[in-house]
Amino acid sequence: MLTGQCLCGAVKFILKREVKQIAFCHCKYCRRAHGSAFASSTLIRGDDFEVESGLDKIASYGARYFCSVCASRLYNRSPPDAPYMNLMVSTLDIEPSGELIAHMNVASKAHWFRIGDGGVQYPEFPSQKEIVKAMKELK
Repeated sequence: MLTGQCLCGAVKFILKREVKQIAFCHCKYCRRAHGSAFASSTLIRGDDFEVESGLDKIASYGARYFCSVCASRLYNRSPPDAPYMNLMVSTLDIEPSGELIAHMNVASKAHWFRIGDGGVQYPEFPSQKEIVKAMKELK
C-alpha cells in the first residue's frame, strides 16, 4: 500500500497496490499542465485508489483532476467512473518501485528534449487494445 498527496496536503489518498509501470506523456497539454518536458503517470485501477481526505478539494478540468487549493495535478480519468485512471507519480509520498515502460505522444514532444532510455515510444496515445494489454500485465 502506498500513500500520496497534493503539494499542500489538502488532498491525501491511498493506493492499494504497488506501482509496476510508469509512462511519460509528452503531449503539449501535459507539458503545459506540469511546466515540464513530460508528465509521469501510472495506469491504475480506480478501485485501488481511495481518497483519504480532501475529496471536496478535488476539482477537474476535462479529464484532469487536481487540488483546488494548490493546483497540484493528481490524476486523469475519463469518464469520471472509468475503471482505470492515470495517477501522477509525483503525488506519491515515496518513490515507486515501478519501471519506465513507455513514452506516449512523442510526435508532439518538446523538440529540445532527447529520449535516451529503452521505453517503448508511441507517436500518439496508445490504443485501447494496448492499454488493456498493459493492464492485464498488472494482475
